[in-house]
Amino acid sequence: MYYHGLPAMGKLKQWYFMDWVPQVYSLGDEEKVYDRIYNGVYRAVEKMIPCDSPNGFLLSGGLDSSLVAAFARRILGPTHELHTFTIGLENAPDFKFARAVAEHIGLYTTSSRTRCRRD
Repeated sequence: MYYHGLPAMGKLKQWYFMDWVPQVYSLGDEEKVYDRIYNGVYRAVEKMIPCDSPNGFLLSGGLDSSLVAAFARRILGPTHELHTFTIGLENAPDFKFARAVAEHIGLYTTSSRTRCRRD
């Protein structure tokens, strides 16, 4: 991955080096792909979670935030204190789905609803 340096530099600078090689899969390799995605996301969550204190997550009830929260619960165990926070507009469907996910995997949940003002 690259970024464009200062105008005086006039060239792209590398800021991140990916030390992995992309894999090529064929038809019929779906199980390998699923396993690689699952294990990759699981390891990423595991790597980023400090486990010596309560943890908190923004939870929208969508797939990505739900997976991160579920993996955190699996990694830290059922007795570790995990909190979720859902923020959105009043009557947004996010709250219903976020609460369902939080209840299903045993998380403390806090919601904050806001309204749009029309001036």
